Amino acid sequence: MWIFLLFTFVLTLKGTLAEVDCHAEDLSECVRPKLFSYVPSELSEFNALCPQLPAFMRCLKEYQDSCEGMKYFRSQDEYNEIYGAFRDVCEEGTLFNTGKISWSRVALQLK
Repeated sequence: MWIFLLFTFVLTLKGTLAEVDCHAEDLSECVRPKLFSYVPSELSEFNALCPQLPAFMRCLKEYQDSCEGMKYFRSQDEYNEIYGAFRDVCEEGTLFNTGKISWSRVALQLK
């Protein structure tokens, strides 16, 4: 009988410790990229800050996946598209990153 009670206690404790705490404060672990606050004037500064963007996106996605009811992305496709856009902008050597294609040109083509 004691073994059964001990086993039940251990399973309960393990389940409690393994749960993700899904409060808004926990979302603060996803560090907001500095690029959301200002636009760097130098490409080197932009490239130094850029890795924060995909990391932030991955953190939001992990938080959403582990916390039921949290929705930042409507679908996996939406996440992939946004993540891909950040990757294209941030990956050194891409047309967006080097400035050979500007967002204003893309916006005009989409109209």
